[in-house]
Amino acid sequence: MFIQVTASAGSGKTYQLTNRFLELLLGASATQWPPVCLKAGARRFAPAEIMAITFTNKAAAEMKERLVASLKALALEIPGAPAPGGFTPDIARRHLETIFKHYQRLQIRTIDSLLVMLARLFAVELGLAPDFETVFDASEILTPLYDRLVSRAETGCEPEAGLLSRAAAAFSGAGGFLPSTVWNERLRAVFHLLLTEPGPLATDPQPFIRLRGQSLDALAEAARVLKLGLEDAGCPAKTAFASFLDKCLTLGREDKIPDSVYAAKAELAECVLAAGRAALSPGLEAGYETFKECFAGCAQTAALTNGALDMLAFVE
Repeated sequence: MFIQVTASAGSGKTYQLTNRFLELLLGASATQWPPVCLKAGARRFAPAEIMAITFTNKAAAEMKERLVASLKALALEIPGAPAPGGFTPDIARRHLETIFKHYQRLQIRTIDSLLVMLARLFAVELGLAPDFETVFDASEILTPLYDRLVSRAETGCEPEAGLLSRAAAAFSGAGGFLPSTVWNERLRAVFHLLLTEPGPLATDPQPFIRLRGQSLDALAEAARVLKLGLEDAGCPAKTAFASFLDKCLTLGREDKIPDSVYAAKAELAECVLAAGRAALSPGLEAGYETFKECFAGCAQTAALTNGALDMLAFVE
């Protein structure tokens, strides 16, 4: 039998689960353990076969406490103790004694612990060691692996030495009082990516470099067309806007994308001097919209490709 209790937070799920657990205990056999023989015939379920699943360790612990407290109240015949009909003090004492003797067999657990239990039951089929341990802090795995990599790199072993050298070169200009902080953060990010993303990762930098180059070329062309259009129309740009256009025209492949309020003005009139606004045309406004789109695309591409290229130094 499968019972699911669905409700919002604080609406009494733990209370309902505890009462349902008591009801199932009342219908369980007096034998704590289920039979191991399939020919045992028809039988009632054993107490150890009752399982309640909740989300958090806190909720699971609270449910265990409530279950034991309810059984104690019934065993001591405390007036007003909630219980399903037919739950006598003797039955409560019997189950309470069994729970105290085999508390680890009380099947009130979280979803995570249920998955771990199932994985342990089928460890051989899953290709896992039966005595595997679960780890929730990635640093517990990463730290010994990193120490081993550094140890091998120090003795000149490849590919560890080359990989570490390239990673160090990629972060040689890292600022801050402790540049190693950036290094460690990037290592953790790559480690998490390798754990969560199935399949091999793309480690060829050329597609990322080409993508960045294409977006820079598109931005430079849009800036060139807009600048020439303004000059031909005799519409002088504001000094800051003219400087911004020049920067976009001369951006190198490794340069940081400049930031400016002129990359997102509502209209081109805000970017030119008042004396030239009468010369603005729909064509120039369209050119400015194209420039803004190219700049936004270039900034987005740079953010993506820079992060990918930084990570490539840590992936072989």
